[in-house]
Amino acid sequence: MPGDSSDPIQTRELSAGKLKVGTGQTPIATQGAYTQTYSTADKTISNPTATSMGDLVAVQNTGWGATNEADFDKITTQIDNLIADNLDLRKAITALIDDLQAFGLVG
Repeated sequence: MPGDSSDPIQTRELSAGKLKVGTGQTPIATQGAYTQTYSTADKTISNPTATSMGDLVAVQNTGWGATNEADFDKITTQIDNLIADNLDLRKAITALIDDLQAFGLVG
């Protein structure tokens, strides 16, 4: 980070939407620490893979929401896609937390 590297105490502050780093400035209070049990960071947020299946036109009065094996396959495929999309967002959030911790803005 820019600033006087010989001074062991460097403060950071936000002003006009920009982070100022240097000595002799009023420090920002560090926010509470995040507990991260998931540690894989990724700064690329992919397009979602889950899509709407529409009405699967269940004709049986079973309440299953699907009529045949192909419909159930569509459902399980979309659940897998939702899991992948959720993981993608977890990686992005982990990267954001890591960056905020590197700047000393959160614990």
